[in-house]
Amino acid sequence: MNRNESNCSCATCKMMCRTSPCFPTPKEAISLIQRGYQDQLQLTIYTDQKTERLHSAITPKFDQKLGCTFQNRQGLCELHSLGLKPTEGRLAHHSLADDGLRVSVCDTWETQEGIDVIKNFPDSDQEWKNLLLLMLTNRMYVKRART
Repeated sequence: MNRNESNCSCATCKMMCRTSPCFPTPKEAISLIQRGYQDQLQLTIYTDQKTERLHSAITPKFDQKLGCTFQNRQGLCELHSLGLKPTEGRLAHHSLADDGLRVSVCDTWETQEGIDVIKNFPDSDQEWKNLLLLMLTNRMYVKRART
C-alpha cells in the first residue's frame, strides 16, 4: 500500500471522523496513553466487512451521535497539530478507495507489542480485555503455523 499523508479537511473527510474513528498502531496508542489520552481510548473489536475477519485494537472512543472523541467542533482532529494523529487518519482521504488501510493498521496489533499494549491498557472490563488478547494470541499462532 503506497499512500501519502493527507491534510484534507473537506466535508467528506470530516464526515469520515463522524462515522468511525481512525485506528492507531500499537506504538501510536502507547504515545497517546503516555500523553494522557487513555481516558479517550477504548478496547475495540473491528469486523472487516470484506472477509468477516475480527481484529482487536485500542482506538479512540466513538459516540454514534458525536463521532470520534478527538474531533473538535470545527470537525477537525485535535491530535493532528500535536503530531499524534493515528496512521489511518493521516493516510485516509475521501478520494481513495478502500485498499485495506484499516486492515493493515489492525495487522500491526497482531504482534507481541500489540498484545502487550492491550494487556497493560487500564480498562475496567477484564473479560473484554481477555477476549481481545485471546483473539490476538490465536491469530499470531495461526500466522506462525502458516510460515
